[in-house]
Amino acid sequence: MKVIVIFFISISVFTVNSAFADCAPATLQHHYDSSDAVFHGTMISAQYEDDKSGPTSWTFAIQEPFKGIDSKEVIVNNADKYGERFKQGLDYLVFAEDNQQQLEFHLCNFQYYAFPTIVDMVSHLDEPSNPYGNILQNQLDRHLTEIEKIQLEKHSENFANERQKERDRLFGQAMLIGIPSTIGIGVAVMWIKTMRKK
Repeated sequence: MKVIVIFFISISVFTVNSAFADCAPATLQHHYDSSDAVFHGTMISAQYEDDKSGPTSWTFAIQEPFKGIDSKEVIVNNADKYGERFKQGLDYLVFAEDNQQQLEFHLCNFQYYAFPTIVDMVSHLDEPSNPYGNILQNQLDRHLTEIEKIQLEKHSENFANERQKERDRLFGQAMLIGIPSTIGIGVAVMWIKTMRKK
């Protein structure tokens, strides 16, 4: 019976753990070369199926296309259904994948706020020898101007708060599934023991 209880608890927390898996840092050039579409765009709307999960897709107004984009607006599907990756009204650099002629954004795809310094870096990534290709994604903040660093700090604080809310929501859902299941199993075990004594 212990095995069954552990199984149900594992099922209930799996969603929470998998949703916050870490992605290994890669170079800017790697992200560019492995992406089907790269653009600077403003997130103008998000689409939802319900209020219990993250957005199913986002719509971007294209400010500057760098790769694989030939329209003024694009819809990017949220492949992992993971949280609020983009905030409406903000500008982003987005590196997306093509899946049957539909753009998708996965948990480990690259995104960054469209600060002028980073936009300039990305604009050179299609050149054979550019000075930015070997920069790791987690080193980009070192290249920002002081004003951009202040803006990044504000954005990061807001994102951290929203991510914590997402953790709390997922944990609450897991508990709604896991606790009743565990209680139900416990009641069943007690009932079996009572019946055996009789």
